[in-house]
Amino acid sequence: LEGFLPASQLSFQHYPRVEGGQKEKILQELQKFIGTKLNVKILDVNPSENKLIFTEKGVETEEIKHALAAYNVGDVVSGVVAGVVDFGAFVRFNDIGLEGLVHLSEFDWIPVTNPRDVLKKGDPVTAKIIDIQADKVSLSLKQLKEDPWKQATAAFQKGNIIEGKVVKMNPYGAFIDLGSHIHGLVHVSSFGSGEKMREQLMPGKIYQFTIAQISQEDHRIALEQLQNTHAQNAPIQEPVDTQESDQQPIVSHET
Repeated sequence: LEGFLPASQLSFQHYPRVEGGQKEKILQELQKFIGTKLNVKILDVNPSENKLIFTEKGVETEEIKHALAAYNVGDVVSGVVAGVVDFGAFVRFNDIGLEGLVHLSEFDWIPVTNPRDVLKKGDPVTAKIIDIQADKVSLSLKQLKEDPWKQATAAFQKGNIIEGKVVKMNPYGAFIDLGSHIHGLVHVSSFGSGEKMREQLMPGKIYQFTIAQISQEDHRIALEQLQNTHAQNAPIQEPVDTQESDQQPIVSHET
């Protein structure tokens, strides 16, 4: 007796996580299950059509819940990356195959746009459990790192003038590396349009900015480009070395 187990009905642990959802790579991952015994249940059956559909979902729920009972929010676990997707990475951290998701926002205190620049399948990782909901576990890498924003209140104050390097632009504005692993945002509305923003700022160049707003709790600094001491198209030439975590940012107060 044979039936069909759709890929969409595979368990959380067995579902193939393939970059870009490429069909050929998904097929390659599915072929690895040939000869493997899986615990399934009947999802749909129709003898007249010779249809028998299986699902793996829900079969291992009790086993997973029992295994998760040994873990609590705040625990630190070690495991390996089971797969990387656009929104984060799945980490397998238990002998029976427990997995948790490290969302993109939990990779680092510095914004990460591409998780594949940081992790790849098979990488060993240590992460902190930040949430457990039913059989779903949320993990964090950045929670095991010192929060640079704890020192931000002393170094960054509203109204201060500070130098920073343009590291990225998107439709919302420009992200500025202020040193000490702190990024700020100059909103596109400060320039009037994205085109004008790109005319006034160049990626990799250093400019002076005024701190318009700061929220340590939300880890946000809103900036405005300073126009009164440097021409808007004349970036400062001295490089900002953001590799040293103990570097103090250059801050001055307006008079």
